[in-house]
Amino acid sequence: RAGTASFREAPDFSDFPEYLEIIRKEAFRCKAVTAKLLDFSRQQPTERGPVPLDAVIEDIRLLLSHHPAVRQGRLRTAPGGLSALGDPGQVRQIALNLVRNALDAVEDRPDGLVEIETVADGPRVILSVRDNGVGFTQAQRRQLFDPFFTTKAPGKGTGLGLALSHAIAERHGGRISAESPGPGLGALFRLHLPAWEGA
Repeated sequence: RAGTASFREAPDFSDFPEYLEIIRKEAFRCKAVTAKLLDFSRQQPTERGPVPLDAVIEDIRLLLSHHPAVRQGRLRTAPGGLSALGDPGQVRQIALNLVRNALDAVEDRPDGLVEIETVADGPRVILSVRDNGVGFTQAQRRQLFDPFFTTKAPGKGTGLGLALSHAIAERHGGRISAESPGPGLGALFRLHLPAWEGA
């Protein structure tokens, strides 16, 4: 009848690839969240041994070599020849998360820079990750290690990386500290761990 829409018109599939890509990305994001939640729930015993921090930093550089800031030479490192006492895989996981966050924080800044260094501090070693990126407020500082809290744009972070890293550091008898002069003024994260005192 006149004025009645036809339900026999062919559906418009032109937007389907875009929608499928959104679904794919969201599925992988959910997978990442689930994996991190499982990491939280597993209290795996920590294997302690020497962890050469220079080797950890070099591994991270290779793992993140695809990141635009790394390709542009905006990740700088200073070898320190120090070793921490801990589980190598878990220490690498913490450091990787800190460096990846810093690189994301400077990605949109032409002058963005991330610097990694290690220093001795008595019976401890400190791995520092400094950036001149987005920074954070003092109010945000109090929430940085809370599960699901993130300063990243929607869809770009799960809010579990720092919380998980903080938990792992504490299981090692260490901690993570964070400071920032304020929004847009960069940030400094320090991973404090017991030093390896073996031969």
